[in-house]
Amino acid sequence: MPDGWSVLSGIPAGDDGANIDNVIVGPPGVFTVSVKNLTGKVWVAPGEIRHNGHKTDFIRTALGEGARASRLLTAALGTPVTARPVLAILADEWTHHGSSSAVFVGSPRGVKDWLCRLPSSISARERAAISAAVATPTTWLYSQGISTLPQ
Repeated sequence: MPDGWSVLSGIPAGDDGANIDNVIVGPPGVFTVSVKNLTGKVWVAPGEIRHNGHKTDFIRTALGEGARASRLLTAALGTPVTARPVLAILADEWTHHGSSSAVFVGSPRGVKDWLCRLPSSISARERAAISAAVATPTTWLYSQGISTLPQ
């Protein structure tokens, strides 16, 4: 990503070892990016993604990751933070019939291009504070079922 953006990968997201692939903070805001490397065909339509003809839970999972990151970053900073969910899918073949307005879906290059074209919505100071919270491990402890920060 260009200057002014930060990317943190492998954020713990649950008790079962799940994680958020990437949290990206930049001038347009905060994004959770789930990355899928798939063989075969991907079919995308509003509210649904199919891989080789089979329904996936990619959109539901991406929405959950965005909501979890929003909740935890808001708690860590004491001010509302919205993390927009994104799916970056690498696949052999795409059929794209539009996508949900709640989750941006594209190829890795398409996701980067889309992010860089979005208008700025947060200041450099806000980006720095959010990026610091993203990089602080205790921000994500709540996702492990811990309800209070260690003393």
